[in-house]
Amino acid sequence: MTRTLDQLDLEDVLGARGLFAQKLAGYEPRPAQRAMAELVEHGLEHGGVSLIEAGTGTGKTFAYLVPALLSGLRVVISTGTRALQDQIVLRDVPKLAEILDDDLPVAVLKGLSNYVCLRRHHELLASAESVSRPDVVRHLPVVQSFLSRAATGEKRELPEVPEDAPIWASIESGTDTRAGSRCRFFDDCFVTRARVAAEAASVVVVNHHLFFADLALRSRGASVIPPYDAVVFDEAHQLGDVMTELFGLEISGPRVDRLARDADRTMAALRLESPVSDRLFRKVLLATSDLLDVLGGLRGARGDARRTLSSEDREAFRDHLFDLEAALEAAGAHVRGCVDPEERAHDVLPALARRFDELRNDLLAVIEGGHGLVVWLEQGRGRGGRAGAVLGASPVDVSRHFREEVIERTRSVILTSATLGAGLGGKSHLERASEPPRSRETRVVRDDDDRGIDGSTEARALEPSPFAFVRRELGIEGEVDELLLPSPFDYARQAALYLPELPDPRDPSFAVQAREEIDALVTASNGGAFVLTTSVRALEDLSRHLAPSLRRRGLETLVQGELPKHLVLERFRAHGHAVLFATLGFWEGVDVPGHALRLVILDRVPFDVPTDPLVKARCERIEEDGGSAFKEYLLPSAALTLRQGFGRLVRTERDRGLVAILDARLRSKGYGKLLLRALPEARRLEARADALAFLTEIRAEHG
Repeated sequence: MTRTLDQLDLEDVLGARGLFAQKLAGYEPRPAQRAMAELVEHGLEHGGVSLIEAGTGTGKTFAYLVPALLSGLRVVISTGTRALQDQIVLRDVPKLAEILDDDLPVAVLKGLSNYVCLRRHHELLASAESVSRPDVVRHLPVVQSFLSRAATGEKRELPEVPEDAPIWASIESGTDTRAGSRCRFFDDCFVTRARVAAEAASVVVVNHHLFFADLALRSRGASVIPPYDAVVFDEAHQLGDVMTELFGLEISGPRVDRLARDADRTMAALRLESPVSDRLFRKVLLATSDLLDVLGGLRGARGDARRTLSSEDREAFRDHLFDLEAALEAAGAHVRGCVDPEERAHDVLPALARRFDELRNDLLAVIEGGHGLVVWLEQGRGRGGRAGAVLGASPVDVSRHFREEVIERTRSVILTSATLGAGLGGKSHLERASEPPRSRETRVVRDDDDRGIDGSTEARALEPSPFAFVRRELGIEGEVDELLLPSPFDYARQAALYLPELPDPRDPSFAVQAREEIDALVTASNGGAFVLTTSVRALEDLSRHLAPSLRRRGLETLVQGELPKHLVLERFRAHGHAVLFATLGFWEGVDVPGHALRLVILDRVPFDVPTDPLVKARCERIEEDGGSAFKEYLLPSAALTLRQGFGRLVRTERDRGLVAILDARLRSKGYGKLLLRALPEARRLEARADALAFLTEIRAEHG
């Protein structure tokens, strides 16, 4: 007799005789997965914060999905990438539904930019651009046909229109474009439909960007995600970066251009266009152009790196900022003055006026500075790769936001990742792996009575906490549950870590010798390699010098930026002997299991650039508080990224491969030992001959 979800417990599902064991051929219970599931269950039942590092291969997705479904609560699962979100919804949930023999109450909400906005499409269709802009004319008929049959309204349903096609910027939804229930397209809206489905579900799968964007919507009395009792953040190591982006602000030509175009279309669709509105919107564009021209001409503004704005810089463009601020204020007031309460179609105008206000407020924040923000300038970051200055401000500290907006407002908060800790505190994975198995309670910090999950009193705090970095970054204070679960993979057998004798990366001779080392390694492995760099400059240098010769030898060579990321990965996986040159965007969140990836080369330790305005401000704050910026920020941040880069290699129990780190500082500097301890226990190689022999051995295994 089949039992429903409310009649099952963890033992029924994950136990030695549970449904997984009964229905999955060759299934073996995973102690680490069960330990994580128990802690997630405890967190959902009793509330509070849980921090769980679950190494690759632990099976963490089911370890939080199963207790979430059995809890009877509405649980939000927030992921770091769309790829993981799709994996959960398209692969893991159907598999779990088959095992449980039940239709699972799971819904998915994508970031708003994934959905077509019917109102914006209608306005574009009615505008002159629908017949005058070649890029729109080319794709608009295809989009119209798509909307007549679209199931979810997600852009991925229409692969005929490339992801980077300009038309998407004119018709996609967004937190800044949503008019809410006042919109006349609200009932048919694809975002509304997705939210209705989410309201009927007990588990809602979102991504980090949508989760925090929804917090911003809630401050305006709206929301996309329905009310929830608990949230599980997977890939939680990304939260700090995501919050820094979403709680910061940017002023760019594309942002203003998008607003002005939307304003023109909206006024035209409502037959409210006039010489006055045309003049006001054009003045916004001209003031923006003048400002960005001045920014682009500032001394030292060239190049992709962010730079801090000095008081002299601010004086140079202060008048232009105030000109744009005045233009935005006038445009917003005009839009607001056109509202006729008797016309339902006019209900979109307050949202449009609010966008002018928000852009104006962002400008004022830049003018005033302070308020925990660091103001910066960056070149070459226009939409679609177009050149252009970007003026921005980022919060130095996001901990208060997370504590107040998430922890204090949510009953249960669970954070997990394969690399949630920096691996610098307590015992290393290498040392733990050599010890006899211990009960899980010895690795868990329990609540204030210090009781273990099964009622025992053997639990003790990790000393020091391996999660100190993420706790400080997110403002997680007091007693929380902590659990470290090393990967079950046999790294000593499956992987090797090669540390060649090369000059310091800052030495002028490093580049030439690094190229020689990479060429030898890639040749021995016959491709199947990621060459990951910490900078665009290094990427360009290596690909320019190595790609032509590799191609002449018949190796498929891919360079980040030449194609969209998903197409690069598709080609890499399908080819089996490809070589990819890429930067930090490929250090994490990329899954290539099997023989297609057998070599990962990291050019250097991924320290944050100390001159970056945000990094500099955070380091200064730590030093002012009496701490060590290197030990408390730069080193753990580098360790997390290094662990992510290493993690690209071994994705299954059958994978074998080599990681080469070309940075001599791992051997020559005192902190190098700490960073190496943070990595999985792999065979250590220092001679090139040994590394080449290891790669040749792997190559021979696959013929």
